[in-house]
Amino acid sequence: MNNPNFKSRLFSFIFFLGFFIIGMNAVHDFGLGFDDEIQERHGRVSYDYINKTFGIDKGPIAPNREQLHEYEYKYYGVVFQVSALYLERIFGLNSYFERYMLRHQMVFILFFLASIAFYRILYRQFGNRYLAVLGAFIFILSPRTFGHAFFNIKDSVLLSFFVFGLASFYRYLDNPTVRNGLLHALICGLCVNIRIVGIILPALSVAWIGFYFLAAANKKAFWNTWKKSLLTYGLLTPVFIYIFWPYLWENPIHNFLESFKAMGKFDWRGEVLLFNEYLYAPDLPWYYAPAWMLISIPLFYWLLFVLGFGKPLVQWIKGLFKGDLSWFRDREQRFIVIAFSFFLLPLLMVIIKNSTLYDGWRQLHFTYAGFALIVFAGLLRMLRWAKQKQAKVYTLVKVFAGLNIGYILYLMVAIHPYQQTYFNVLASGDQFSRFELDYWGISYRSGLKQLAEKAEEGECIKFYAFSYPGIANHKFLDEETKSKLCLGYNKNDSDYYITNFRSKGERKDYKAKNGRFNNPVVLIERQGVPIMGVFKLDKN
Repeated sequence: MNNPNFKSRLFSFIFFLGFFIIGMNAVHDFGLGFDDEIQERHGRVSYDYINKTFGIDKGPIAPNREQLHEYEYKYYGVVFQVSALYLERIFGLNSYFERYMLRHQMVFILFFLASIAFYRILYRQFGNRYLAVLGAFIFILSPRTFGHAFFNIKDSVLLSFFVFGLASFYRYLDNPTVRNGLLHALICGLCVNIRIVGIILPALSVAWIGFYFLAAANKKAFWNTWKKSLLTYGLLTPVFIYIFWPYLWENPIHNFLESFKAMGKFDWRGEVLLFNEYLYAPDLPWYYAPAWMLISIPLFYWLLFVLGFGKPLVQWIKGLFKGDLSWFRDREQRFIVIAFSFFLLPLLMVIIKNSTLYDGWRQLHFTYAGFALIVFAGLLRMLRWAKQKQAKVYTLVKVFAGLNIGYILYLMVAIHPYQQTYFNVLASGDQFSRFELDYWGISYRSGLKQLAEKAEEGECIKFYAFSYPGIANHKFLDEETKSKLCLGYNKNDSDYYITNFRSKGERKDYKAKNGRFNNPVVLIERQGVPIMGVFKLDKN
């Protein structure tokens, strides 16, 4: 019982068990967004195609019996959605609530497993379970990342697989066996299927292996060590991409290039809000994604991020100018530069290509995997520096870090279940007018539940929703609550109006208290900022 290894293992087990229990309960607090139904539809089309291809005798479930190669959204990877469809049939889940709750639980379970993979990366690198748990805690303890882990069936899923990919890649670099090459190839194939931007994982993997070869002191010995596993990885990665992506089955090269081109410049022509300015999505300023990252990730993490890569970056640059790559043979230096590249290079690609973005930095959500590793490296660097000073300095630094982490935890609890609307202090001022808030519409569920509480016995309150998540979240309610609410098809035949304020006109009219915004009956606020409102409509 006095075995330190046993104690650290028990501590790690209790931490992750606690997180799993909290998460599986918290998932019921989040509603549906814009993507849930359309993503399920993508899966249904591919589900029918798979069954037809393999001669499985099941009736078509795609809306209007749509065919995959004629489908408007055929370019999307569907491994997550098709898996959900098979699971819901295995478990006999038929109701709307059961089907979509399954998907949200799957998103959280993947994030939970990613937190364990993150822990394993740090334990393998630093050999200390307590530090690895601290790193996993930091990974979890980012409000927006945590919130998305309960409902974001695209971006959070990709983030989880990028963590799996980094874990398998670090393992592969440390021990280039055929088995590790096969594992990394499998995860790369799944990553590309989830979203085509996942191609960054195998691309950077190959680039860093090549760099490792150039940095090797004995290149012949390096090649002899790597050749079998590298051949396995190189051959199986495209095979796994092909296997998991039904759209590629008939014409893999052409359809892959077509998908890459289509998703590289997504055709969405809406406007997005940043710093009180509405911007045209296909022509965003270069700073759009960096600005969103800067204001929506805890500021303390940004400080640690700079500490994490600052000094190593100087050494990397000096080494490159001198043609000296020996620093890459240092395990910790290698760890940091690889994590840094998985954060920075996707961001640079988006800026250089002027990619269409919307809803903050959601399409770059997966870069948080590399970012969080650098944050931990920065925390470790800060603690190591303080430990070399006087004991008082070390104590002050630990208190400083503890207070900041504690404050982030407090905020996450205080704004639950609206963590997806978090901003740090750099976004101070009139957030309602300056930034997108609950653009997903997740809080419609909370608003509808509070409206239902106002219903008299036997009454069905008629409401009209500003955007589609209001309708979806009505269907997502339990039967008793749903029976108290009736969906109206326009404002004239409804008694209440519910909105997540996602338009220029909605924000303007609400601030002026014009028309339908005269009589609020439910107002959901996050730190004093309204993100969802229900208003009594005047029939006169």
